[in-house]
Amino acid sequence: IMNVAVRLFLLEQLKRNNSKCRRAFRVMQADHAEEVLKRGLVEPNDFALQCNAFLDKMKHSSSFDLVKSIKKFISSFIDAAKNPMPIEHRIAQVQAFLQETAAAIAKHSLWRGQNAEEMEITTEALERYVMHKIHKAAYSPNREDDQRKDCEFAYKVRSLRFVTPEHLDIKHGEHNEIAFRLASEQLAQLSTYRSPRDKVTCIMNCCTVVCNLLNDDRDGAVRGADDLLPILILVIIRAQPQTWWSDIRFIQRFRNPQKLSSEAGYYLTQMVVDDCSFSFFVRRLVVLVRWERLRFLRKRMLLLSI
Repeated sequence: IMNVAVRLFLLEQLKRNNSKCRRAFRVMQADHAEEVLKRGLVEPNDFALQCNAFLDKMKHSSSFDLVKSIKKFISSFIDAAKNPMPIEHRIAQVQAFLQETAAAIAKHSLWRGQNAEEMEITTEALERYVMHKIHKAAYSPNREDDQRKDCEFAYKVRSLRFVTPEHLDIKHGEHNEIAFRLASEQLAQLSTYRSPRDKVTCIMNCCTVVCNLLNDDRDGAVRGADDLLPILILVIIRAQPQTWWSDIRFIQRFRNPQKLSSEAGYYLTQMVVDDCSFSFFVRRLVVLVRWERLRFLRKRMLLLSI
């Protein structure tokens, strides 16, 4: 009610040509637009608080065998990572251990009686805890190859900083710098998190902002991947990720496959097409780079010929 009253007051002042109120009204409009775009965002650190219940139970004396098993796996995985090993074998090790431990937890007296939602949180907390501990060993197993691809990708994205919404045929009604900034900020956080779930949350948040932008467009058109992808391209260019390849591969390798078969999986496929390619959008935009350079050279030649 207070918010409505303030708006009505500002509108009345606008009619009187009050410059201070015009500025205040613009700020309020921008804040409201940002609130709309942030609807549905999930803070990864909020899930860390939910994990505290899992960690508290793990401190109980009756969970000694579970804790011992988890610590043993973490230690053995880190030690094994020092030696050459096929990445497929490491992935299988992690997934098998998480499934076995989740089944053991479900039968344990401390967790018995949990409903499906509570058990899902427990399973997610287990994955988050284990992946935090083995992150250094699991994050980039093919280190030299992954780092090379990260550098190549970062270089290509830097070369695309000139790209504007017009280059990507983004509709004028979808030119929203607040949305582009918010979505880019979500992607920029990707490398700061250590678990696959938290990294997926950053991607989900980015796509949620873009979807909120598309849904807020009033033309009534049905939105699909063709509308989503160009804006994601622009957002990734604005975010300038430095470890994109490693982060995406880490998610693909170690995130629970069942969790990537829903909305999260759909958004992830918008970022990468297959295991052998960097991303669809890089190949598409490299053409733009060449075109811009060609146009620049043509202008120079025309100037020299005058």
